[in-house]
Amino acid sequence: MSTQQVRTCLTDLLGAKNDTNIDWQDQRLKKLASTTATLYNVSVSKVMLKNSEELARCHICALIACQKLVEKYEDGLQFTEEKIPLPPDQITKLVSIFKRNIWPNSPQKDPNGQPLRFDNVGLSSVRKSAVKNARFTGIDPKTLQEQLFETPSKSARKRGIEQLKNVDLSPSKDTSLRARRKLVFEADTESNLPLPVLQTPKNKSGIVNIPQVFGSIEDDPESPLKQSPFKESPYKYTPSPRKKRGKYNEWNMLYKKYYKPSGAELVALCNDFELPEEVTHTIISEFKNNATYLAYPTQLVCGLVLLCTFIVFNQQRTEDSTIDNKLMKKMAAHMRTTKDEDIMEAIKITKELIDGQKWYRDLRIQFDYYDGSDYRNAIAVRIGSMLQDEYEVVSEEQYSIWKRKIIVDISLRDGV
Repeated sequence: MSTQQVRTCLTDLLGAKNDTNIDWQDQRLKKLASTTATLYNVSVSKVMLKNSEELARCHICALIACQKLVEKYEDGLQFTEEKIPLPPDQITKLVSIFKRNIWPNSPQKDPNGQPLRFDNVGLSSVRKSAVKNARFTGIDPKTLQEQLFETPSKSARKRGIEQLKNVDLSPSKDTSLRARRKLVFEADTESNLPLPVLQTPKNKSGIVNIPQVFGSIEDDPESPLKQSPFKESPYKYTPSPRKKRGKYNEWNMLYKKYYKPSGAELVALCNDFELPEEVTHTIISEFKNNATYLAYPTQLVCGLVLLCTFIVFNQQRTEDSTIDNKLMKKMAAHMRTTKDEDIMEAIKITKELIDGQKWYRDLRIQFDYYDGSDYRNAIAVRIGSMLQDEYEVVSEEQYSIWKRKIIVDISLRDGV
């Protein structure tokens, strides 16, 4: 944010004709300029605006700065909102949004403008106090005397961990030979035989296969899990087929959330499909206008490139029916997907977005893919019209292509 831009916005709010009539060395105007610049820099990362509202971001910040100056110093500053490039109701709405998103992140300040610091030094001694935290009447007098009056050296020596004595834990010969009473689950066992040693698994990971060693739970009808009153859900969790496990760069590009390809990647993709330069610029412009509001922007790229390719190579597609399949496979390789349904879904979504736009209509007319009468009839069918045509009119060239296909099909069928 440059100083000239800040001064221009403040000039618009203060109602001056140009900034030369304003003394920018005044302390009040210096505070306004610095506050406006600070609010602008913070709001860029905290408040997202539409393209039409982005033009008024600096004016909104300057307006908030003027309001805060009047509120803090009770100054008779005169400012107006007439030159802000937004409707009045939208200005009020944006001001409330800015205040709600920016003020909670601002530090508290004292009357001199310095940020407040809270020292917690005195709280630690209070928290560690044996008198205030412990129950005074429930402590033994000797223990209380040690806590209050014992010197650090003596208390540390008394509270020190005593050295463990070497105790022999091996079974002694003098132990009683009286037999131990068996427990309930040991009643059916024959004798105190040693337990079988588990075999080490063949894999080097050292993980023991529980069902292989102890048996599966499904084979044991008396298992507590089998007798549980809670029924197992018939629906088992299955991961989404769209997401691939593994490296992030190997995922399906059509379902990467909020991933926006760069301009160089878009140009490389259009060049790979041999699209003209004007069509490439149109695709990039359309993508930038709509990608901000999408969760999967790559679907828009896929649909735009394929729809424009179908129009540009319309004549070749009518002569060779395998071109469509080749284009679909080529796009699937770029998007790292093996399903045609993903590509068709992207085409369907994109067509609903751009169908009816002027640039798309002009592109169809330029490459003789969609004539004007058919375009108007399609719009009339979609939105409804009392004057829509009863029959769709086609050009002579389209009729000749259709007739040639019919003749070829009849000749192949009859073997003529």
